[in-house]
Amino acid sequence: MQMRQNNTVVMGQVQSDLIKQREAMARRRGGFSLLELSLVVVIMGILVAVVAVNVSGQGGRAKRKATEIKLQEIKKYLQQYQLEKNAFPPELSALVAEKLIEANKTKDGWDTELNYDPRGRNADQPFILTSSGANKILGDEDDVNVWDIK
Repeated sequence: MQMRQNNTVVMGQVQSDLIKQREAMARRRGGFSLLELSLVVVIMGILVAVVAVNVSGQGGRAKRKATEIKLQEIKKYLQQYQLEKNAFPPELSALVAEKLIEANKTKDGWDTELNYDPRGRNADQPFILTSSGANKILGDEDDVNVWDIK
């Protein structure tokens, strides 16, 4: 009987020791190591960089498209003005005065005033209507001309 009690005590201690060891292991494995956290941060940084590169080009394209749409819209109003008055307006502000367009509609996607000249190059292009583009310099390759929009 005493042996049984000794075995029970020993078994209780062994179980107690096993439980303590498991708890200690669980505590050690409970968190992430510095290497694991660093790896996650690096992967997230790479993903953010890829997204930033892809998204950054979209802003310029969106501004160009918005400018093209605005130029086409103003072109229609200029043609309407010409039909009603038998001449193109001297300035875009005349379209605003006639309430054909709003005052803030005479700027391009880069917040620069559109370039307008009622004296066109020829009969096919009876007026000049352009945007100076992203670099805001009129007369170079990034200009947007209403007559070149497809």
